[in-house]
Amino acid sequence: MRKSSIILVVLLLSSFSVKAQYFDFSEDCKNAYLNISALEFDKGMALIDKERNQNPGNVLQILYLNYLDFLKVVIGEQENDYDEFRDTKRKRLRLIRTGDKDSPYYLYSLANLNLQYAFARLRFKDYFSALFEIKRAFHLLERNVEKYPEFLPNYIGFGLLHTMVGSIPKNYKWVSWLASMDGTVEQGYKELFMVLEKAQNNSKYSHLMNEAVFFLTFLEMNISADRAQAEKLLLLLNKEPNKQPLIVFAKLSILKRTSRNEEAIKILDEYHQSDSSYPFHYLTYLHGLLNLNKLDQQANTYFQKYLNEFKGGSYIKSSYQKMAWLALINGNIDEYQRLINFCKTKGNDYLGSDDHAEKEAENKEIPNVDLLKARLLYDGGYYEKSLNELTKLNLNSANFNKTETTEYYYRIARNYQGLEQFDKAIQFY
Repeated sequence: MRKSSIILVVLLLSSFSVKAQYFDFSEDCKNAYLNISALEFDKGMALIDKERNQNPGNVLQILYLNYLDFLKVVIGEQENDYDEFRDTKRKRLRLIRTGDKDSPYYLYSLANLNLQYAFARLRFKDYFSALFEIKRAFHLLERNVEKYPEFLPNYIGFGLLHTMVGSIPKNYKWVSWLASMDGTVEQGYKELFMVLEKAQNNSKYSHLMNEAVFFLTFLEMNISADRAQAEKLLLLLNKEPNKQPLIVFAKLSILKRTSRNEEAIKILDEYHQSDSSYPFHYLTYLHGLLNLNKLDQQANTYFQKYLNEFKGGSYIKSSYQKMAWLALINGNIDEYQRLINFCKTKGNDYLGSDDHAEKEAENKEIPNVDLLKARLLYDGGYYEKSLNELTKLNLNSANFNKTETTEYYYRIARNYQGLEQFDKAIQFY
């Protein structure tokens, strides 16, 4: 064959291979996505492999492979998983770009890959790169919404980003850099709730529910202080059985934030995560917190289990602090000191609860036991019990310093507010 003919054949083959790449939300892709959202990673991976072998031109499987790795990183917090995940970015984006540019999945997939890498980076405090990826994801989704406004998956990432952008104070130092991104908290919640409601009421979109719930819960934990939004989300979630870990996580997060301790404990006591799913150790930590809020010594069992099994860095300092508090409540000062000292060297301080635990250890200020008990009971919604702890105290003999005296009145006020006895609350405020 002449050289010119060989070149022609190569060009034709390369042209065909580019055109052959496509986005097909096949049954295997859908089931992979559903399994991954349920943290059934092995089952999801098997379906991705099957799709890759049977339909090698379907680049949509790259998006779900990335979603699997993303969840593994943010839930498991393993440094080596994060390093491997970060190194896949260029290759996976390059593969997605070979797909059909006229598909609604094209810009959507590029945006979601950027968003997933950004959130993984945020988990490991790589803020600078994450900000660029967030901005890139925003504009990709913005373009896709313009082209395909009826494409429902758009509104999960877009709703999340609108809420995040809308929550940034106007005088924040990054606001000028983010000027090309706009949105409000109300707009973002509206979009995410729209996805969730359609996912519950239309089987065509049911596969989107877990991801929508995951991001709505993230917003509830980190941004929103709106009780009405939390109640609305819980109302929708209560239609779902307590089987999938992300659904359970969402319900518990709202119940805890709204001080419904007993309801949350009941869910966790009855819930058993599938042995085949990726372990979600945060639920064990949360089980400890919920028991701590009722001053139940069983909390120690859960905190110790979390410390034994979780290999990441989050909530490690907090777990030692909470175990130290239980020792203090039991009158064991030596054990408190032993446990609180671990807060200086164990885990990381990326999250507020861990940072506070480390500061308590460094400041060497032992909490007042009576105020601590009242605070924990209040956090669990046990307002009467918390008030009893406080009102049985004699301020004249309690030997409170000025800060503790202020906290004493504040705690009483909060409990009366929780009991909706607002006149008494105002008096103590």
